[in-house]
Amino acid sequence: MDLESVAEELYTLHPTEFVGARTARVEAALAAGKAALAAQIAALKRPTLSAWAGNLLVHSEPRQVARLLRLGEGLRSAHQKRARTQLRRLGRQQHTLVAVLTEQARLLAAEAGHPIGQAAQGGPPAASSEPSPLPLVSPRRLRPP
Repeated sequence: MDLESVAEELYTLHPTEFVGARTARVEAALAAGKAALAAQIAALKRPTLSAWAGNLLVHSEPRQVARLLRLGEGLRSAHQKRARTQLRRLGRQQHTLVAVLTEQARLLAAEAGHPIGQAAQGGPPAASSEPSPLPLVSPRRLRPP
């Protein structure tokens, strides 16, 4: 048992199942004599419904999420270079891809038995031209900002 595998498991669960499963993993780590790991697991935060849907998306569409991240890198570069034409082109691509990924996240949540309505329309974290202090998306799950 390690933090990455436990986090991977927990963040694929629906948020209503998260706390109970996290508590069970903390107890298992303590029983195995891994107090430091138990504390790290206990510190994991329950995801919001939209973050959970984003996690489902990261698992089911890793190539598309990676494409979104590359778009963010391209937007940052174009912004720094003040490349207007490139900014417009990448901005349109980003808008289209975010719309597609948002709908895919909605479908995945519905398939998992927890539909997300229009109110949660934010979708996956948009790849922006502003660098984040911590990555919002990893190859396996969303990360806290």
